[in-house]
Order: sequence, then C-alpha cells, then structure tokens
Amino acid sequence: MNTTMILPRNRYYPQVYDDGFAIGPVELMYHYMMRWYALKQCPPDGIYQPGIYLFRYLSRLLNVTVDRESTGAADAIQHGPNNCH
Repeated sequence: MNTTMILPRNRYYPQVYDDGFAIGPVELMYHYMMRWYALKQCPPDGIYQPGIYLFRYLSRLLNVTVDRESTGAADAIQHGPNNCH
C-alpha cells in the first residue's frame, strides 16, 4: 500500500514547496486537505511560509517526498490560443 504523499517544489522559489498541489493516496489526502484546521496558533519557530509549514506538518503524520523535477500543476498546462485548458 502506498503511504507516501508527493509535493512538487514551488515554481518561483525552488527551496520552498508548492502548497496548492499534492499527489497521494486518498486516505492520506485527508491530512493535506485539513491542514489549516490543525493550525491553532502561529508556528512556534516563526516559519509562516505556507509551503514550508505544509511540509513540516505533513512530515509529522506521514511520509512526504518532494519531487524536485516538477513544479506546481501550472507548468504542465500549455497556455495559448491553440491550447484549450
């Protein structure tokens, strides 16, 4: 059974993770979708960047892999007058 969630890196800041897209088993995506409900107060270490917070939060609950070859879903979509998306 797959127990890993894959996060892409952020398109503009490669040292940060994209917090708007992830791939993983349905059972684990619950943690991804409910992450903001778990944030009851500011992170204790002062890290407020959403992608870094997401990685740290998910790493406490499950296996997280960062796909350094891809970025958020927007890179995979061809834009232009001849490309319907």
